Amino acid sequence: MNAQPEAQVVEPSDEPAFGVNPAPVGGRRLGDGDRAVLFAITVVVWLVALDFVYTHTWDWGVETSALLLAMAAISIGVWELPELPRRAFRGRTTAAVLCVLAAAIAGYQLRDGVRSARRPNPGVADMSASIRSAIRALAVDKRNPYATRNNAGCGDIRGRPHVTVDPSGNVRLFGLPYDYGFPYFPGYLLSYWPFEQAFHNPRGMIVANLFWVVLSILGMFVWLGRGRTGLAALAAILFAANPTYQRELYDYVIPDLILGLYILAALLLFDRRHPIAAGVALGLSQASKLLPAPFFLLPLLFALDGRGRWRLLAGFAVTALAVLLPFVLADPTRFVSSTFLYYLVDHAAGDSTAGWFFVPHRLQPWFLGVGYLATAVVWVLFSRRCRTATHAASVGFGAWLMFAAFSKMIHLNYIWGALAPGCVGLVAATWRREETLRRRPAARDEREHGELRDQQGVEAGAVPPRLCEAVVDAE
Repeated sequence: MNAQPEAQVVEPSDEPAFGVNPAPVGGRRLGDGDRAVLFAITVVVWLVALDFVYTHTWDWGVETSALLLAMAAISIGVWELPELPRRAFRGRTTAAVLCVLAAAIAGYQLRDGVRSARRPNPGVADMSASIRSAIRALAVDKRNPYATRNNAGCGDIRGRPHVTVDPSGNVRLFGLPYDYGFPYFPGYLLSYWPFEQAFHNPRGMIVANLFWVVLSILGMFVWLGRGRTGLAALAAILFAANPTYQRELYDYVIPDLILGLYILAALLLFDRRHPIAAGVALGLSQASKLLPAPFFLLPLLFALDGRGRWRLLAGFAVTALAVLLPFVLADPTRFVSSTFLYYLVDHAAGDSTAGWFFVPHRLQPWFLGVGYLATAVVWVLFSRRCRTATHAASVGFGAWLMFAAFSKMIHLNYIWGALAPGCVGLVAATWRREETLRRRPAARDEREHGELRDQQGVEAGAVPPRLCEAVVDAE
């Protein structure tokens, strides 16, 4: 009698079985080339959508909302795609080419900012004019910027819903006195104060925005660290390839870039295991504007356990309150009317930059309600899965885009203000599976080899598991 061949025992390995990615996509396994193409398509779609949103604003609300939802799906869903091999961006040639391209694009943008700063009489738009006026009121006149007129972008709001005027001509919003005070949180004042005191003209805020751009790009390289220079350069390209920076950062001098810089610093500090410092940086963003800081706070809280979570919360709450409370306590009613109530009145009508504006009037409340509910569900569900700062960056930015897509107006500073952490999260997803799920392929190989060892006449590891299963079924 012929002896049965002895099954060969193959020890499980950390490497994926049969030299391909074990994570199936579309019913088959993807090789390195397929994964590279898939990631390239994702980046191209992201850039095309972003460029369209940048260049089509007024009267394009429906398209803008749809594209923001697509970008949100990419930002969150890219973490479900297969990872790229680590060597994809480790090659010196690839990294060098990306760095040169990033330097060229960033240099072109910064050149525009330098030209604007060197103009004899640089001007500013309403947001920057309000900040400069509030700084002067606080530093020179020693007055509360929320109790004196420092809203350069607000005209006569009498006659609008929830606005009343008493016989003396005093304006009230929802019954509270309103003096056209500073409409933003005081964190903006602290951020731009040194530049305003150094220049005493609009040039200071332009220089500040130039500084924020440079710090954002440097922060990307510091965050991703050594060995991932190519990825950092790709994130910088996505961030700097913005055709609206010249107009919005250096002509209008819109200050929202500081929000993304604070969030980027918070995520970087979180990645370096400094939860208190991360909370402080995120608290500074919160103390500057109501949104988008909370969208990044939740995924970071889910990524921590125990003491780390409380340290992050403590740093966030103490910093935000330390900046906000002095102004709130100085005059609570005027702080509330100048900030929260003013925006409830000013943004109530919406505009043609948002899809909401084109929805039939009777369906608009449903559009807002269902959209915000869906945003909350997606935000919480995917925040629970975050374990790293890069994943939190993608989920936070994606949830923020989704929230903006259902809002009554979608101004461009809502998007590029939080773009820096979103770009890092997008490119960092290429290595996410190898870093955080590295042991899963080995465990899967062990199960597959264990099943093969039980089959007589089949040499374990010699043929793919699916083929082995087909042979066993035939027998």
